Amino acid sequence: MPLPSLRESLRRRFACDGCLALPGLISPAGFTELGTEAGWLEAEAVRRDFRMECMADSPRHMTTLGEHRIADSHHQTVTHPTT
Repeated sequence: MPLPSLRESLRRRFACDGCLALPGLISPAGFTELGTEAGWLEAEAVRRDFRMECMADSPRHMTTLGEHRIADSHHQTVTHPTT
């Protein structure tokens, strides 16, 4: 399929489904690297549990991570991938 036709087909699929599979976009080594990075980020995250008064006191559970920790974590992962 020519590139313009493929591009239009992918655009329509994304518009219809809200997502798009792109097999082969990330190599197995890339997935391994992403997993390592995700592990660093998860280890640095802080759990926050609270209730929102403005939403009928409904509970909220989230994990947060400041951008400075993300930058630090990324640097550590790239510099020392086995630690």
